[in-house]
Amino acid sequence: MKISLKELRETMIWLKIIFRKLLTADLVVSAMITECDELIAIIVIFRRRFDWAACYPGTLPPLVASGADSENLSGVVRDCS
Repeated sequence: MKISLKELRETMIWLKIIFRKLLTADLVVSAMITECDELIAIIVIFRRRFDWAACYPGTLPPLVASGADSENLSGVVRDCS
């Protein structure tokens, strides 16, 4: 999951560079940026839930507020000590 997230973030950077260099509102690139952003959010939430389940089996993690973007998600459980 970590590699997937890293690759998606790198893809997002390249898509934004392409979008800025075109200097027009290209709908295809814009749609790709939106799709990439949604995939990043899915991977981040999945990873957060996976980490939670590893530390607290049989419980569900707190819900993420709707509209939260992937960069502002906090509270990912990394260490279960």
